[in-house]
Amino acid sequence: MLSKKSGRVQQHTGPDLPQEKVKEINKEEVDMQIEHLLQLAADQLGVPVQSITMESRWKEDLGADSASIMLMIMDMEDATGVTFDDEAITGMRTVGDAVAYLEAHMA
Repeated sequence: MLSKKSGRVQQHTGPDLPQEKVKEINKEEVDMQIEHLLQLAADQLGVPVQSITMESRWKEDLGADSASIMLMIMDMEDATGVTFDDEAITGMRTVGDAVAYLEAHMA
């Protein structure tokens, strides 16, 4: 159903939600995706998920090699629908770098 608001046409699919509620839903979704991705990384690298922090370095702390990093990125892309560009991949040194990229591109 289309409704006209403030001179713009917007698609209306249900009750209007306050903007704070929309942000809260988005944050919950991002947080759930991040938890899922940490579990993916733990499974891929054979480390306990509790040992992974935002400061964990992929290679030095978690023992990831280039192939396992690329597999994790592909899994992250499949899970979130976010495509990592080459520049982001080469600059991704820590788990926090990957999370920050996802947060910026999922919201």
